[in-house]
Amino acid sequence: MGISTISANEELKRQLMQVGSIVDTFQRQESNAVEKWLSWLVETADILTKYNYSETSELAATRAEILAARLSVAGERTNRRKFLRQRALETIRPVQQSVLQRQAQLEASVESVRKVLRPILMVAQQAGFITPAAYGGDFTLFLEQLLQQMLNHEQLAPSISSAIATIGKSDTLRILAEEIELV
Repeated sequence: MGISTISANEELKRQLMQVGSIVDTFQRQESNAVEKWLSWLVETADILTKYNYSETSELAATRAEILAARLSVAGERTNRRKFLRQRALETIRPVQQSVLQRQAQLEASVESVRKVLRPILMVAQQAGFITPAAYGGDFTLFLEQLLQQMLNHEQLAPSISSAIATIGKSDTLRILAEEIELV
């Protein structure tokens, strides 16, 4: 199975939704704010690595900056903590932007395929490809057969092939499953 554009998009979106609560921990001056940010960086880097996105190296470099700041400050404990919190806060915006940019690209790909598939499904329904009788009880098999019929159809094949090339067959099937209406 290939890399799922939809799953990567959903996981990165979920991570981005956590940034606000992490900033809140800094605002409330919670003692574990830096550790929460470092944990978020590790979790997000793991997601990026899982889907083979190069932004993972940027997150590792950011973690290294924060860890280096932790080691470099001498003096009172209070001053060290303030400096470390400041360094960590300075990294939030650029990291968030980098992850958001990747997530936005993924979401744009998914939405472009969704926009292509909606009218195709209407045409497929008018052509008789989508009927309750064709469903037969095994929805996965039905979707596979429907996709194959569309790939074999002279006018629908280019759009379906483009959708598969953009986000992969499994994600195309997933969008078909979400958008199809069996009446």
